[in-house]
Amino acid sequence: WQNVFDEETGLWKFHKGSKSKKIVSSDSSSDAMNKKTRLRSFLMLHPEPGPFELKPNKDGECECGNVWYDEDSPDGILFEDGKTILYTLVGAHEATFFRRRCMSGKCTKEYDGAKDFIFCSTNAVSCSYEVGWNFVDLVMTSKQTFTGFVKVMNANYGRFLSEKPFMTKNTFIKWWFAWASAMGIDFRKPCFGCGDNIHMLACDGTKIGITLKQSTVIPIETKNKEAAIVTPNKGLDRVFIDKETYGDKRTLIN
Repeated sequence: WQNVFDEETGLWKFHKGSKSKKIVSSDSSSDAMNKKTRLRSFLMLHPEPGPFELKPNKDGECECGNVWYDEDSPDGILFEDGKTILYTLVGAHEATFFRRRCMSGKCTKEYDGAKDFIFCSTNAVSCSYEVGWNFVDLVMTSKQTFTGFVKVMNANYGRFLSEKPFMTKNTFIKWWFAWASAMGIDFRKPCFGCGDNIHMLACDGTKIGITLKQSTVIPIETKNKEAAIVTPNKGLDRVFIDKETYGDKRTLIN
């Protein structure tokens, strides 16, 4: 539990080991993202897709106070930094990471993806934000599942003659949870009775599906002969009847 949730901040941290480090935008309909989506789709659907080059932006100054480009080198100093698979709504294709070096040669900057609305969960998996939002829309409108979504995406990829298939279900689960937690949203809701001063959490109705692990919970119907059940008032008092000791509960009732 401690590996995926920060109790002090109330934030998920599935994204902590991801290549992308910046906060993910929680705006599902921004004009900037839609423009990038349209451009990516055009490049992906071209008869000869690509090349897809993922380059760090050249904004601002580096740590040594220098700049990332100048008049003589308007594109700055770039060098290849590995390969990845870029997944979009209409297809997947191999892409190349680039690293940027400042004009003094002392500092470097690696690709993050935030400016391009791409989240890189690992060096091998890079996926555009619109894929995540498409899954959210389908969950909200038609109760889509991870398994069903992967099947739909592979069917779409087939129609668009994608060079590569969509990622596997387990990979997509890991990517989606990392992408969603990178938004930095506190999903906790205060109890109407206790407010923020919650005494005990019995059940929140959720299970964590990331890496197919389940959170450890004690089912509320599990009996414990040694533990005293404390309730806020008599109206909520209850007792577990031990069948081995007292027999069938219908016998006791009669």
